[in-house]
Amino acid sequence: LKKAPMFYAIGHFAAFVPPGSVRLSIEGLVDSQVGSDRIEATAFLTPENHVVVVAINDRLHVTKRLRECKVVVRCRGREIRLSMKENEIKTIVFN
Repeated sequence: LKKAPMFYAIGHFAAFVPPGSVRLSIEGLVDSQVGSDRIEATAFLTPENHVVVVAINDRLHVTKRLRECKVVVRCRGREIRLSMKENEIKTIVFN
């Protein structure tokens, strides 16, 4: 049995976004190397009052090629800088 990439993507939501979570809007999740080319991302507020951000570097539809990008995520007065490899998905939890 071979697991498809979507299996792992759904796993991020299943593991970090519990029932009762509410989807939030996101502003300015931008690849800092390319200006306005955005990566895909969504955020949720959990019943425990945590903010969960799930992001994926699936930029093929924007740039016609995949590449690593650098991202800055700000939430609740904190800033996280991270690199995302091609087709990588990351989950960030703010307590």
